[in-house]
Amino acid sequence: MAEKQNPKERLKEITDSIEIGIKELFESDKYKSYLQTMSRFHKYSLNNTLLISMQKPDATLVAGFNKWRDGFSRFVKKGEKGIKIIAPTPYKIKEEREKLDPLTKAPLLDVNGKVQTEEVEVQIPMFRVVSVFDVSQTEGEPLPTLASDLTGNVKQFDVFMEAIKRTAPVPIEIMPLPKDTDGYYHTEEKRIAIREGMSEVQTISAAIHEVAHSLLHNREMEKELQAQQDETANPNKPKNRNTEEVEAESISFAVCSYYGIQTAENSLGYIASWSKGKELAELRASLETINKTSSELITGIDTHFAEIIKERGIDLTAEISVLEQAPDLNKVQITEDGYNIEVDGHIGTWYVIDTEVVDSTKYYLLEHEEHGDGAACIIVDGDGKLVLDDVWNGFDDLKEHFESRAAEEQRIDEPVQHDYPMPDPTVSIDDRNAYGYTDHELLPLSKERAAELWEQDLTVYLLYEDNTEAMAFDREDIDNHDGLFGIEKTDWLDLQEHEGDSKSSPDMSEQLFLERTDNAFAIYQLKDGAELRDYRFEGLDWINSKGLTVEHDNYNFVYSEPFTNYVTQRDRLEELWDRFNNDHPADFKGHSLSVSDIVAIKQDSVVTYHYCDSFDFVELPKFAEPTPLVPDSYVTGEKIDTPRGRFSLTTMTKEQMEQAGYGYHHSSDNGAYLIMGNGTRAFAIVNEDNPLRTAELSTEQNYNQIDGIINNEPTVAELEEQSKSGTPISLMDLLAATRREEKQSVMEQLAKPPQTQEKSKKAPLKGAEMEL
Repeated sequence: MAEKQNPKERLKEITDSIEIGIKELFESDKYKSYLQTMSRFHKYSLNNTLLISMQKPDATLVAGFNKWRDGFSRFVKKGEKGIKIIAPTPYKIKEEREKLDPLTKAPLLDVNGKVQTEEVEVQIPMFRVVSVFDVSQTEGEPLPTLASDLTGNVKQFDVFMEAIKRTAPVPIEIMPLPKDTDGYYHTEEKRIAIREGMSEVQTISAAIHEVAHSLLHNREMEKELQAQQDETANPNKPKNRNTEEVEAESISFAVCSYYGIQTAENSLGYIASWSKGKELAELRASLETINKTSSELITGIDTHFAEIIKERGIDLTAEISVLEQAPDLNKVQITEDGYNIEVDGHIGTWYVIDTEVVDSTKYYLLEHEEHGDGAACIIVDGDGKLVLDDVWNGFDDLKEHFESRAAEEQRIDEPVQHDYPMPDPTVSIDDRNAYGYTDHELLPLSKERAAELWEQDLTVYLLYEDNTEAMAFDREDIDNHDGLFGIEKTDWLDLQEHEGDSKSSPDMSEQLFLERTDNAFAIYQLKDGAELRDYRFEGLDWINSKGLTVEHDNYNFVYSEPFTNYVTQRDRLEELWDRFNNDHPADFKGHSLSVSDIVAIKQDSVVTYHYCDSFDFVELPKFAEPTPLVPDSYVTGEKIDTPRGRFSLTTMTKEQMEQAGYGYHHSSDNGAYLIMGNGTRAFAIVNEDNPLRTAELSTEQNYNQIDGIINNEPTVAELEEQSKSGTPISLMDLLAATRREEKQSVMEQLAKPPQTQEKSKKAPLKGAEMEL
């Protein structure tokens, strides 16, 4: 008995069979059959269309066993053999990567010059072999029928041709041409000509053929241009005429097959001779091109066909394609592994457990295939787009979601708020919209601000009242434009992130928070540094027991966001605690909300600050008040002696000392210093109101240096002379005179010969005044 293959071996076996299948595809009538299969599964990858064509070329709709059973109440017939295809099963891992500058893409360095790293989530591609079954292999509830062939009906033909014209990248014109020419694509004039007088089928087939030429030609031109711009790239090898014709005719045949249009069978007769001698890689590349281009054309024609019948009021209910008639089947076709429905932003696969129609729209309740009812469900619409996640109460949650959204839309008169500063606070989004420009990707600027950002090498746009824009290529463009300007939102946010590490950025963000007029919250977290270790993650009782206080200067402003729903302040704080611990925003860069953090709530223009304590939030009424100055932080090291003691000199002013809780105690003998105390401690400050100091300031300036000597006070020699003559003198006067004469007076300094200074070889700083 043969050993059971593991998943890797099964995957290798099926991929090997694809390579063999490609080589055999061009050797017989299999190519035509493949194109017909591919047209029915045009949203599938090349590998899976080949696999379906090789195993069951007549397949029309495929899905997994469970998908047929749970989603469509159909069951696989006994004995039916599954069609093996390849399904993506990616998984995600977290890894450390270098943190890059958003503008230059260069690695960011920390203060020590080391490259910064960050943890990122990376999706690792993986594939496995799964089994699907065609609708013909199932039985049960009936499905919507496919659209009827588009032949013989003039009204349909006109609509279909108009849909092709709207899908084409260049104009299409029906005009007289030689009988041996059905049509052509003019590469220089960028237009398509189709011969008039042909049958409807010939006209459609020729039009799709030439549209394919126009798409393929434009792509080849783009590849050549890219190769020219990239010096390291290998030169692009142009396709020969035969290859271009094979690809265009194959695309035309596949698209026509999708719509049931029978084309001439001899159009693919030379496929075997064309493929002979070609390498597998070249054949695969052509098949990839045919697959991709056919899918683009079918999608475009379907979309425009629906638009046109709506515009013209045409009732083609019986002709509506299966994709429009049954979103369920659309999901089957788009999902290559059948019941394994993938949803953007969610890991794993899902299956339908219930459906409900709300306001004429059908919604699907999906359960996770691996976790089942042990995990929350999600709800998607008919296109598979996520409508609501974290669903625990079925469609009751959807009803609540719609009611909440309706209540939110009632406040449409409120201006749109942003959690980032606008590039120009003088121009609002409303101003831009009223001006006539409404593209939300460009943020508005005044002329002055546009010039500033242009000087910083940012791309600036000129905005016009007809909702168009043009790039400014030089400063003259800005100077000559009298309207508004714009900058791309992504460029502005990249710049904000780039400047986010600068010291001024948190201050600017906090100021914007305080100045905003709507309701909002903000989060403050302690700055880094060992000096704050006694504060970090500690409750208020512990901080107070250590004689410490919670001070604004110890915190960084880390995040802010507006809110529009109205709840009590207590509920708001509890909501923020839960959110910033379990599901914080992607742009939040701080740590989870913790003890010692501060939450600011701005509601009705009033800001309150709340300390995250060990078991509750505690309001801090004085958190935003400036931290009082402390004399110890400003001592000069100099001591001032007075009859009452010796005091440290601080550079604080009298007013600052009074604000810090210090009052006047006494003065120095000469009145030059004031001694100020708070009952337990005292410091000396300079007496700015000393009249003797004022006199010296006006008479004894020496290059803005004050020597502190008042010349009308007695000298040591004068006091000694008085003592010798028997006149009593004050010992304090003698002591003061001795100290004064330890420093040279202004006159003594002037009597000295001037010192020669070496001329500085250093250029003066920009803005320095020149002496004449």
